[in-house]
Amino acid sequence: AYVDKLASKDKGTSQIMRDLEDLTIEMPNDELSDSQPQQPLPPQEQPPIVEQPTPPQDGGSQQQPPRQGPRPGFRTWNNVFRQTLKATGWKPNKGYGDVKEEAVLFGEALYYPFIVQYTELLYSRFDSSKNGFLQASEAKRAFPTFKPVLKELAEDQLKKGLIKESDLLSVFTFIMRYKEQPSVSTLFKWIGWRNNESKWAKEVYVGRTDIAQILGLIGEKAGSGSDSAPAPVCR
Repeated sequence: AYVDKLASKDKGTSQIMRDLEDLTIEMPNDELSDSQPQQPLPPQEQPPIVEQPTPPQDGGSQQQPPRQGPRPGFRTWNNVFRQTLKATGWKPNKGYGDVKEEAVLFGEALYYPFIVQYTELLYSRFDSSKNGFLQASEAKRAFPTFKPVLKELAEDQLKKGLIKESDLLSVFTFIMRYKEQPSVSTLFKWIGWRNNESKWAKEVYVGRTDIAQILGLIGEKAGSGSDSAPAPVCR
C-alpha cells in the first residue's frame, strides 16, 4: 500500500526503494520484517554480589558476631536435656517404685516437646538478626512473654516491697545474663546490673543452650513435679 501511494505521486522506482530503506531504518525493532533478523546483544557480565553489612544492634558500632566455640559435647546436650525436663516440672529424683534411677513421669515427658517448640518459637519470633542468639534489644521484646511467670515467682518479694514490678525487666535480663536469680549472695552484682542498663547491650547474648538453662531455672523454682500439673513456664 505504501508503494502504491508513492507510485501515485509519479516517483521513480529508485526513489521508491530509497524511501522504503529510509522507512525501514527509522522503524522500531519490534516492527522490523522477519527477513531482517535482529542482531543478538552481546552478553553482559553479572556484577558481583556484595553482601550488605548487618546494621548494628543496640546502638553499637558493629553487630556482635556469633560467638564461636567448640561444638557441644555429650555433657552439654545431657545438661540441655535435663534443664528442658526441669521446665516441664520434673525434679531430679532417685526413682519411683521399681525404678532405682532417675525417673521421668508420663506427664513430664508429655510436655517436653512443647518446651522444645516453645524455644524455637522464641527465636523465630524475637531473633530479628537471625544469628541464633537473643541480644539485649531482642530480649526486651521477649520480656512480655516471660513477665507473667516472673511476676508469679516474685509474688512474695513484690508483696514485701523487696522489688518493684518495674524491676522485673532487670530481673529478666539478669537471669538471661547470669543464668541465676538475684539473691542475697549476688546482691551487689544485681544492684550494679539494675542500675547500669548500658551493660545489657554488651553482655546479653543468649543461645539455645542458655535458654534451656533459663527455662530449667524457672521450672525448678515453680515446678510442682507432679504427674498432672505442668510448671508455670510450660503453661
